[in-house]
Amino acid sequence: MGREKNAGRMRHDYDLLVIGGGAAGLTAAGMAAGLGAKTALVEAGKLGGDCTWHGCVPSKSLLKAAYVAQAIRHADRFGLTPTSVEHDFRRVMERVRAIREKVYEDADSPPNLEKLGVEVISGHARFLSSHVVEVSGEGGARQVYASKIVIATGTSPRRIEIAGMDSVRVLTNETLFELDELPRRLLVIGGGPIGVEMAQAFSRLGSLVTVVSTSGRILPRDDAELSQMLLERLRAEGVRVLLNTEVLEFAGGVALTSTGERIEAGTVLLAVGRVPNLTGLNFEAAGVRSGVRGIEVDQRCRTSARHIYAAGDVAGRHMFTHMAEQMARVAVTNAVLRMPS
Repeated sequence: MGREKNAGRMRHDYDLLVIGGGAAGLTAAGMAAGLGAKTALVEAGKLGGDCTWHGCVPSKSLLKAAYVAQAIRHADRFGLTPTSVEHDFRRVMERVRAIREKVYEDADSPPNLEKLGVEVISGHARFLSSHVVEVSGEGGARQVYASKIVIATGTSPRRIEIAGMDSVRVLTNETLFELDELPRRLLVIGGGPIGVEMAQAFSRLGSLVTVVSTSGRILPRDDAELSQMLLERLRAEGVRVLLNTEVLEFAGGVALTSTGERIEAGTVLLAVGRVPNLTGLNFEAAGVRSGVRGIEVDQRCRTSARHIYAAGDVAGRHMFTHMAEQMARVAVTNAVLRMPS
């Protein structure tokens, strides 16, 4: 307690502690260490975050394979002879996972951070006070004292409960890329970026895909004209898209909708948004305010506790990798250099 009461004058273990090892956390830790700050990063799982393991990297790798399959079928556009495509879905997914591993080893693994001067601490973080974080891992718990802290814990797939859902296989973007067998039929619930991307990819690889969205259009946050163009493209490729529709229940492997549709649905991809990873962090002890969308930050990425910052998806802004990285740079510029950016 004595150390905490004198937090402004006490000697901290680290100049900057980063909680979370995704795009924002990695950027913040690397930049801070490069500026000469004694830096540590806490992560409970593998470094890399959503982009490396469940987002950008595997999704774009799968989309590329699907694009190639589609291009072969329509090779006549290029003056070539089209042909049918036979593929081994297991090999396709093995390639996707191999690319993830290579990105991790080349850029995100602990040795890469350690070369920059960042100490990587494995475990779950929990605030004991505004400057003290307890990290619990396999080796037990330790207390870490930091002058400045950046929270970059990201988000997780939002889950909804639908009657009878336990009768079907339910996937999210965190489990989708572990598949080894192509679903014969795939029901995608949600018409946002994840749902639309994966609907097209799996359709091009041979699944019969239906997208159900409660919105009046797919990609409702994007330009309406582009949204309509993509809707027409999906339907032209054989993807069934039901708008202004809700799945009410599952019965015997069939989804029953609010419009009376009955959809065969042995496999379901749940893509209905993201929720911030806030559980267990004990923000009350640190004086950090958060809401439904995430941690509240100002234009400098500061939270309600002025020496604690938040960056990336957990702050509830635009959930893109480049946005997460930019927020991390803003946070570190203010935390370490004490220069407004």
